Amino acid sequence: MTTEKRVPKTRVKVVNGISILLHRTDRKTGKKYYAVNLRRGGQDSRKFFFTLEAATIHCQQKASEIKQNGLGTFQLTDKQRADALEAYKLLGEGTTLVAAIKEYLRIHPRQKAETVLRTAARYLRDMKKTERRRISIMEKRQKFRLFCSEHGKRNTASITKADVLAWADKSGYVGTNRDNYVGAILSLLNFYAGNKRQPSRKAWLPVTWGPERVEKVLRLAEEHLPDAVPWLVLLWFCGLRPGEAEKLTWESVRLEDASIFIDGEISKIAASRTVDLAPNAVRWLMAYRKMGGSVSGGAYVARDYREQLKKLVGIDKWPNDVARHTFATAHYNHHGDAAKTLSQMGHFEGPQTFTRHYKGVMTAKDAAAFWKIEPSRTAVITNRADFAATAENIETPKAIAG
Repeated sequence: MTTEKRVPKTRVKVVNGISILLHRTDRKTGKKYYAVNLRRGGQDSRKFFFTLEAATIHCQQKASEIKQNGLGTFQLTDKQRADALEAYKLLGEGTTLVAAIKEYLRIHPRQKAETVLRTAARYLRDMKKTERRRISIMEKRQKFRLFCSEHGKRNTASITKADVLAWADKSGYVGTNRDNYVGAILSLLNFYAGNKRQPSRKAWLPVTWGPERVEKVLRLAEEHLPDAVPWLVLLWFCGLRPGEAEKLTWESVRLEDASIFIDGEISKIAASRTVDLAPNAVRWLMAYRKMGGSVSGGAYVARDYREQLKKLVGIDKWPNDVARHTFATAHYNHHGDAAKTLSQMGHFEGPQTFTRHYKGVMTAKDAAAFWKIEPSRTAVITNRADFAATAENIETPKAIAG
């Protein structure tokens, strides 16, 4: 084992003003190690070398760099150097002169800049091109017109969020109305920056499956995966979130009064609710009910069901929330009451937003066919003492009848 002798850091050589120090010596071999210390811009750096020749070359390279960088400062006039020093004083700590200049160029671009009026015109043309609703275009045009009446001739690059908020406050907008105006103008700035494009209306539409495919999935499950049927019913005919369906137990399925209780502990939004069951959902759950335990078998079991069903149906993808979206479209189409559908799903978004997304996605004919999908087998009668109803004679609440 070789040992090294710590020696005082003595100066061995000076190259263009940079010192080379003897760092240490190997006692066994007598081999010396050299260090070069540099301090630039308030930062110290140290580099080690095994030979004096390598350390010398390094010092020559660094000296050349320092000379070149130093000469650059002499290319500035006395006034420019004085301006730079004054700028550093004004900036203080926390930012650099380069960062400050970049922000200035963003607000005052050298190239021919676009005004807010021109950006707004481009935005509205893009809305038409991407088939946005006529009322949406009219609303944006109105908000842009009011903003442009004060800031229309300014460069769009110079507008900041603080400018938008100040304009909204000056205009007297409050509450939701203020949020809508601020959001519209910020979307204009995002559009200018290229951070957010206008999606086509088709991109908003939820992914749903028609009644034929839903029935095919259920029939294949009845034949090959009967234990998966109740889980599928919770998704397709009850509108439960996947996480809710995976955690639900049979004790929460109240077939006596055709409802399911969703406890806040398993709800995504931590709020309890009662889901009314449609007549066909009651008959499905009656036919495949169990006396207790998990309805789906848990998240891992449900995932396995889904993968097996994809192979049985012959599909590569099972879109996220496709069952919940299909339930929403069918339920809304059947009842024509967005608030009722939202309540069933445990959603608290505005009915107007829901209607815009789901209206017209499913035809009345498909919705009717969806709610007529029935189980192949009849109810399984158990020995439960307090439950004598069957799928044929159970009374369905008026709220969901029809």
